[in-house]
Amino acid sequence: MKISILTILLILISGFVLKGQIRDEIILAVNEYPESLSNCVDLAEKISRDFDSPQDRACAIYLWIANNIGYDTKAFKSKKKPKAYSYRTHKQKIKREEKYNNKTVQKVFHKRKAICDGYSRLFKKLCDLNNIECVMISGAAKTRYYEIGNSGGEKHTWNAVKINDKWQLVDVTWGAGYVDLDAGTFIHSLNTTYLFTEPELFFLNHYPFNNDWLFIQRTKQDFANLPLYYSAFFNSEIKIYSPENGVIQKDNNGKIQIDLDCNTDNHSFSYCFKDQQYSTRIEAEKNDHIMTLNIPLDGRKSGYLTIFYNHKAIVVYKLNIN
Repeated sequence: MKISILTILLILISGFVLKGQIRDEIILAVNEYPESLSNCVDLAEKISRDFDSPQDRACAIYLWIANNIGYDTKAFKSKKKPKAYSYRTHKQKIKREEKYNNKTVQKVFHKRKAICDGYSRLFKKLCDLNNIECVMISGAAKTRYYEIGNSGGEKHTWNAVKINDKWQLVDVTWGAGYVDLDAGTFIHSLNTTYLFTEPELFFLNHYPFNNDWLFIQRTKQDFANLPLYYSAFFNSEIKIYSPENGVIQKDNNGKIQIDLDCNTDNHSFSYCFKDQQYSTRIEAEKNDHIMTLNIPLDGRKSGYLTIFYNHKAIVVYKLNIN
């Protein structure tokens, strides 16, 4: 069975809507918030009145931003650097940083558009106004197949928020939706995968410049060596045991062996190399709880291999066969 790559790409970029991490009561309440809310203070006060716990308030903040702030594709493409400001003393630095932050947040709120820096600043501001401890985190994000094996990545900004004395990781930019690459437009599509994400999972496509915000023992090289994981992987029940390294250097008699665990019988797997127009269905070989995909290389030594689960791309590997 062959599936058109165009169909796969449409599924891949369609977003993955999950609401399991946000209670229905919060969703119903926040979805009724009037568009007439004109500033952060009014929004923060309404959230404070409607919800008692820090966790519920943080969820409400995430939900409102994800639903109301669009990704500014024009600003992202321009690669325009933030305006610099000078200072002589630490006190002056703090004052100018606060002024810059407030100006940025106000601009994001009124334009209803931002890139990652604006999303994370607005999230922090609303948390601050609700007395929730929150920080902004800068680092690298792995979002493209050619970043596999490279120590760099797209510069990105996200947040950590302290709930019940425990830091939780949040990326509201990725929770807001996706960019239609063909049209160059942003599509709102709520994704709660990146709300209170476990550090081990968050690490799969986020690496902070300050290792303190990893919360796990991993290195920059560990991050570089990872495959590229898509949102569908996080939202599935799939566990991939091998290969762990995103760069595959050895084959098994002309085949690539993928070992994984899937906790459901309702599944289908397929694969596609970068030079192919169609993906190919493959049956998994079962051995107890381990499932194995033996994918023929057909003489390939290089390129990229994408694995699909129920017609959604979950992971990409780079081929560098010796």
